[in-house]
Amino acid sequence: MSQQLEEYRGYLEAILMAVAMQLRSLDEPSSLALQTAASLITLWALFGFQGLVEDPVDARLGATNILITLIRLVRLQNPRTAREAMETPDI
Repeated sequence: MSQQLEEYRGYLEAILMAVAMQLRSLDEPSSLALQTAASLITLWALFGFQGLVEDPVDARLGATNILITLIRLVRLQNPRTAREAMETPDI
């Protein structure tokens, strides 16, 4: 496989791991740390994808995904919105 394809695969595997962590957080009574870790992993992978993008439309869509993930991460760090996020997790 090419180097770029291997990078894509690694980022996709990281996102899948983060999704699995989010699903596991549904079973945990106090899952803030797990949700935060999943958001950080997703953010890392999205930044990785962003570095590989050549198409301007894909770059803009990737930036939107990064923004959404950052907003979720900030909300998780706020005690009031963290409680709301734990009650209604979004994957």
